[in-house]
Amino acid sequence: MSALGAAGATGLAGCGGGDGTATPGDGGSDGGDGGSDGGDGGSDGSDGGSDGGDGGSDGGDGESTETEGDVEQFPDRRYVTFETELESDRLRFNKYYHRTQMPRFAYPFMYAKKAIMDQETADRIPHVVTDWEIVDDTEITFQFRDDTAWAVGNPDDPNDINGTPVKPSDWGYSLRIARWNGLSPDEIREENPNGEPLSAFNAITSVEFDDEAGTLTAYSEPGWFDLFSESAQLSAFNLSHPNNQSIGESLSTMAQDMKPIHDQVQELEWSQPEGTPDTSNPSTRTELIQAETDRLRQRGEDEIQDPQNIPCSGPFVLVDVREDQVILEKNPEYWLSDQVNWGTVQVNIIPNSQAQTQALTNGVLDGVNGRVLRPNPSTIDNLPEKYRRVNHTGGRQYGLTMNAQSNEYLGDPRVRQAFNFAINKPQIAEIRNRYANEKVPYPAGLLNPTQRGYVADAGLVDSFIRYDQDMDRGSALMEEAGFSQENGTWITPDGDPFELTLLTGGESVQVESTVIAMLNEFGVNLSLQRVDSTVADQRMGDGDFDLAMYSWFGTHEGMWFRMVQQSDRRHRFGSPWSDEFVQEFADSYDNVENVEYDWTMNLEGATPEQQKEFTIEAPPVGEPDGELQEYPVWFYDTQLGQNLDEETRAEYQQALCWVFNYYLPIAPFVQSFEMAFHGTNNWSVPEDRSEWQMNLPVFQLVQQGKIQATSGN
Repeated sequence: MSALGAAGATGLAGCGGGDGTATPGDGGSDGGDGGSDGGDGGSDGSDGGSDGGDGGSDGGDGESTETEGDVEQFPDRRYVTFETELESDRLRFNKYYHRTQMPRFAYPFMYAKKAIMDQETADRIPHVVTDWEIVDDTEITFQFRDDTAWAVGNPDDPNDINGTPVKPSDWGYSLRIARWNGLSPDEIREENPNGEPLSAFNAITSVEFDDEAGTLTAYSEPGWFDLFSESAQLSAFNLSHPNNQSIGESLSTMAQDMKPIHDQVQELEWSQPEGTPDTSNPSTRTELIQAETDRLRQRGEDEIQDPQNIPCSGPFVLVDVREDQVILEKNPEYWLSDQVNWGTVQVNIIPNSQAQTQALTNGVLDGVNGRVLRPNPSTIDNLPEKYRRVNHTGGRQYGLTMNAQSNEYLGDPRVRQAFNFAINKPQIAEIRNRYANEKVPYPAGLLNPTQRGYVADAGLVDSFIRYDQDMDRGSALMEEAGFSQENGTWITPDGDPFELTLLTGGESVQVESTVIAMLNEFGVNLSLQRVDSTVADQRMGDGDFDLAMYSWFGTHEGMWFRMVQQSDRRHRFGSPWSDEFVQEFADSYDNVENVEYDWTMNLEGATPEQQKEFTIEAPPVGEPDGELQEYPVWFYDTQLGQNLDEETRAEYQQALCWVFNYYLPIAPFVQSFEMAFHGTNNWSVPEDRSEWQMNLPVFQLVQQGKIQATSGN
């Protein structure tokens, strides 16, 4: 097996196709859930395991039957990948909620992206949307291509879909609906601090589109767009990542699907209802949108479309759903259909990780995205030569989260730092998976290149703590925090042995066991608490743990906001503020509201001055031995999305990096990468590692026409 790019990229990372952008009303950059990991990189297949279904590539050297342009066509070639499982909800084939009610690894072949995010450079690569321009502080325009169309798998095409152009209104109607679900411009002027929007998305006052010209334009009040950075302005439109709340924002629905809802909503007043929304008798846009959203999410089985009649904007259309396979065929209306030079995609249903690994080992699979399957090193060492491995979407930090609310001593940064000094990071990287992990190459807080640049430009990198294993330095910190040692065990200032548990729900506990051994050697009485993965995730969300292994993105923008939002993520970053403190804050101000979404709850409406109440202590930036001072981290984090002057932006970035390095919301041990695998016997794939630096790159490369067949079946 050949390897391409053994050292992965650092940069933004997303979850489920993310570009790290915030959803409207979210208030911070997210890009994914960072999920609890702690595993050793996947289980190996055993002899006699399932090969993941039949119909895999057989390495044959069949001949092409036609040629389009300069690309030889192989219509009988079948591309084989896999889906982990088909839960009942994913069999609903609900185009309005494709991210949760369609097969997870089938719909990326079905729906074209507006743009694609390069996660190494954070650049957006034009796709269906070919160009965009921030015209001035009131106008942002987007240009659509004019040579791609919708199609269905049903050859009879009963709804006359085939050949209908993909156009701005396919996005525009749902974008309007999403914006109408928030404060109106009048409400912003009356209710918000200084009468200004709190997010770039809420700065949008109207959306217009011209299908003939292929343009969509968002308008704002004079000066409102300029309140936010250019990056924040573009992120508000989710070009490369669909909003979790959307019902069609990612070209999964046509204009004709959204227009009836749009027209009904448009007739009502744009305002937020007083009290609890009345969705049974809506009188405002928000109430009707919520009612329609609930209706579409819970559509009855008799309303779900036959898969063959689902309109598709991407390179493939859905033709068959079987018990163990999903079958898609080439969309001839896709503008890169000549580059996508094979006929069929076969998504095998392989729910068991052991069977998934066996399917890869046996050469059944043509392409595998990172994150989905993480073979262990011995499996990788023995893969067939036809596979190329590519490390991508790097820069995630993996390490220890320490819950300050479960044990008061874990709130002391000196204790948190001491634990980090006790860990041998290269050993953790080797155990976790040497192909997908390496010791963090930069000081904690500086993994993201953009944030690191602000620190490097000021000549501050050398003042950051590197946390190479140093037991003596860790012991000195424990003593400084008031601990003493008896018979090799740390005794708390209250006179008790320092005893903690490390929570895990992982199948493999090799990493956790190693961390426990290292901290036991350091003098902490640490034991393993192993529970079901669902229970472990719930307990982490509830803050019911002492220590746990956790993974987060290289960037920590948006993480500080997560620490104060009332969702299950807040406790995963060290819990510097108690539940009581957060709730008391929300109850103290009429303008602060705890808003519930499908997947999270956010504290919204806080003014910049109110945000400054959430502080973390650390020495002055660049002076590790200086007197502690308070840093308003939520305020800084939110301000980074505003249109700051460069000096102020640098100041806030440097401060957040410094506080991360000192307080350690996560004590990062390793930098982790995702690995994609692709066969080369019958396929041509990009040689340059930089072309793979996208979330779930196999899907994106197929959409770009950069994975091509070289032979038929």
